[in-house]
Order: sequence, then structure tokens, then C-alpha cells
Amino acid sequence: MTAALHTHTIVRRPWESVAVFIGIFFVFSVFLNLIDFVPEPTAEDLKAELKQDVAPIVSLDQVTSTARVKNVNLVAGPAPAVLGNAAGVAPTRVVVGAIGVDTPVRNPNSTSLADLDNELLSGAVRYPGTAFLDEEGSVLIFGHQSYLPVVKNQAFKAFNDMQDLEQGDTISVYSGEVEYRYAVRSVTLVTTEIGTIPLETRGRTLVLVTCNSLGGKEERYIVRADFIGTFN
Repeated sequence: MTAALHTHTIVRRPWESVAVFIGIFFVFSVFLNLIDFVPEPTAEDLKAELKQDVAPIVSLDQVTSTARVKNVNLVAGPAPAVLGNAAGVAPTRVVVGAIGVDTPVRNPNSTSLADLDNELLSGAVRYPGTAFLDEEGSVLIFGHQSYLPVVKNQAFKAFNDMQDLEQGDTISVYSGEVEYRYAVRSVTLVTTEIGTIPLETRGRTLVLVTCNSLGGKEERYIVRADFIGTFN
């Protein structure tokens, strides 16, 4: 009698049963991760996920050790470049209070895809050859988005919710204790079919790039922001 009643309830309320099942599954998954029962992904797994998920920018157009980058390719290009160590104020952290972003920023010299993928495992990345914080031009920083319920490496969530920014929102880019503050100008969704992201060489701007984890693998969100000032 009880079993029949239970079966009848499930049939009459299928969505409630599904919701209960999903809830139990989620709690169980979190528990397994907390006790470290779920195996860590291998280096090959991470590399495959990076190639599929982000790799938002992987090559430059006509880069030398002294040239200022004028555009950045959205798809893999041929010869990677290794830039010289230029003198400039490099970003070390990005904080966006409106969406809860707070991530370290890496500053590699190589534009090799393998090198950039490796740097993305530790946070967001300033693309080599783009401007430094104290220079005119565009500072371009890119990072991951991920909406998996449990992500052990928080670098995969570095730029989560970037698409929710609105015009005028504040983005703080730090170098040590000094804050370089920017105001959001625009947020756009593009595909890699556009080929390159043009970068401004006059004025001081910030460009943030991330993938669209909830959309197509070829889609990228581009946030452009204008420099407001420096604060200690």
C-alpha cells in the first residue's frame, strides 16, 4: 500500500521528484569533493579543457620586442613571439566589486599557446605586448569563466559573470598596493569569426576578455573600460 502510494505520488509530481534527485546528487557531489574522493583532473585533462573552453587570445599580429600591439588575434596564429622585458607597471590583481571578481594577474613574456594556457591555471593573464598600467594604449587581460557547481582551481572562475557588467561599473586593477581605476564603457559578445580585437593606442583603456561558458565555444565577451585615475 505504501509503495503504491509512493509510486503514485512520483507519477503525479514528476518535477518535484526530479528536483529532489538533483538536490541529493549535488549535495553528494560536494561531499565527495570535500573528502577528496573525486580524483583531480590530469594535466592532459586540464590542457584539453583549456583549449576547448577559453584560449580567447593566442597570437599577436606583427609583434617584435619593441612594437606596441595594435590588435590581438582571437584564433591560433603561426609563430609565437617572445617579448623583451619592457619597463612598465604590470597588473597583479583585478577586482570587480559589482560581480564579485577578485583574481591575480599573470604577466608572461611569451605568446606561445602552451605558455599562456599554463599561466591561465594561476589566474587571469595580461597579454604580452599590450600596454602597461602607466602607459597610453590598451591593457588587455583575459581569463576563464566556468559555471560548474564545484571547481577546485578557482582560476577557472577568474572572470565569472563578466557579461553582467554595466556601463559605469568600476574595475580596479592593482599593481602592488596602487589601484588603477577604470569605468566600464561597453560589454560586447563576439565570435572568433571577427578574427582580431582592435586595441586603442591613444588614451588609457582596459580590455577584459573571457569565454561565454553558457554559449558557444567560439564566443567571447569583451569588456572595454576607460581610465579614471590612480589611488593609493
